[in-house]
Amino acid sequence: MDKYIPAAQASIEYEVNKSLFIAAAAPVFSLEEARSFISERKKKYQDASHNVSAFIIGTTQIEASGSNDDGEPSGTAGKPILAVLAGSDFTNISVVVTRYFGGVKLGTGGLLRAYSESAKRVLSILGKKRLEIADRFKIFIRYSFYDSFQSLCGRRQARISRSDFSDMAALIVEVKSSEAEDFLKELENMTGGSARILVEERNTAVYLEI
Repeated sequence: MDKYIPAAQASIEYEVNKSLFIAAAAPVFSLEEARSFISERKKKYQDASHNVSAFIIGTTQIEASGSNDDGEPSGTAGKPILAVLAGSDFTNISVVVTRYFGGVKLGTGGLLRAYSESAKRVLSILGKKRLEIADRFKIFIRYSFYDSFQSLCGRRQARISRSDFSDMAALIVEVKSSEAEDFLKELENMTGGSARILVEERNTAVYLEI
C-alpha cells in the first residue's frame, strides 16, 4: 500500500445527538510535533468537554504511535481514532477530535462510532503527499542542457528541490531509488558525460505532492 502524509492541516465538524465533534488533522514528523499539535488544539478548545487524540509517526514502518481518551470511557475514543489511522494510507499524522457534550449520552458504542466517523471524515478531505524512497543528488550541468534536464526529470518523476545558478546550473534533485540508475544513465547520455554528479543521500524518505 502506498503511504501518504497530509499536505496541510484540515478540520471538519460533525454533530451526533446534539454533541458537536470537531476533528482536526495535521502532518507531524516527531513526537514533539505530535504533542505540540495536540496541545494547540487543547488550548484552542479548552472549554470543550474532551479533546481526544491519536497519532502515527513513521516512514517505511511505524516508529511511534499513541492515543488518549481525555476523560472519555476507556477505549471509546482515542483507540478508535488510532484504529482509523492505522487502517488508512496515512502516516506521520496526528488527529485531535474535540467534543462539546450536548446533553444526550451516546453510550460506549455511540462514542466509538462517533469518534471513528469523525476521524474518517477529516481524513477524507485531506490533501495528500505520497511517500517515496528516493536518492538525492547534487548535479551540475551547463545551461544549454537545462531544458532537456527538466524534460528528463518529468519522464523519471524526479523533483528539483533547489536550484542555484552561477557558472553552471547547480541542482538538488530527488529521484525515486528504483529510477535512479536509469536517470543517471540518461543524464550522462544527454550531456555527453559533462554533468558532475554528487550523491547527497541514498534511500531517504521524501514526499511528493499529488
